[in-house]
Amino acid sequence: MARISGRNIEDWLKDLDDPDKYTRANALETLSDALSDVILDDQELLDLLTSHFKRKLEDESSLVQMTAIEALGKVSQQFPELVADTIPFLREFLKVEDRYIREDTLELIGRIGAKEPQVVREIVPVIITLTDSDDPDIREKASESIARILSTDVPLVFDDLQEFANVLLCPKFEFQKQVLPKLAPKFVNLLLDSNNSTRNQTMELVKSLSDKNLALIRELVPFLIEKLADQNAVSLAIHSLIELLPWIRYAMQA
Repeated sequence: MARISGRNIEDWLKDLDDPDKYTRANALETLSDALSDVILDDQELLDLLTSHFKRKLEDESSLVQMTAIEALGKVSQQFPELVADTIPFLREFLKVEDRYIREDTLELIGRIGAKEPQVVREIVPVIITLTDSDDPDIREKASESIARILSTDVPLVFDDLQEFANVLLCPKFEFQKQVLPKLAPKFVNLLLDSNNSTRNQTMELVKSLSDKNLALIRELVPFLIEKLADQNAVSLAIHSLIELLPWIRYAMQA
């Protein structure tokens, strides 16, 4: 068994069940800190530690729970598929009063969703409600999480563009300024999609969003201009720019 910080991993694993919460949290932190140095080349060991990190999500101490979330976050940086099954637990953590646990949970969900968007689709509505939180830090973390998830592949998160539109256009959500610019490349891809219906729906969505917030237009235009150099996309790019010209003018004047 490998050694970490002068001790066998078995000893650190025993500490995960120590009566003292600080000992348990320290063991979690030490094991997770060793991921890049010791574990990533050992799949069996990685699986073992990940299973223990998941187990400690149910610890009675919020400190240990938060440390377990952070440990799983480190795993998710390279192996999000290994922690995707924690979503049911993470969903509950979004409801707790401890803001630090909620922030770490949002960070972890965003990382999972960036690689495994289908896994998190059911939790997206819960995250979106947090973008309207009274806590500015929670609002920011929720917005970042949504942006990460949606910037992967919108169709994997939403069944259709109309569902996506309903989310982005909902008046009580105040995250457009953070989310929409990050989604600009996705919108451009949809505007240039081979499917005529997809292009039309996307164009109407972009116009509706731009009526409320010109940030999206400002981000879209450079991407569309880049597409003018692509022979396969130039025609649709020109068409999109012409369609959006009134909003582009408003954006330039604002």
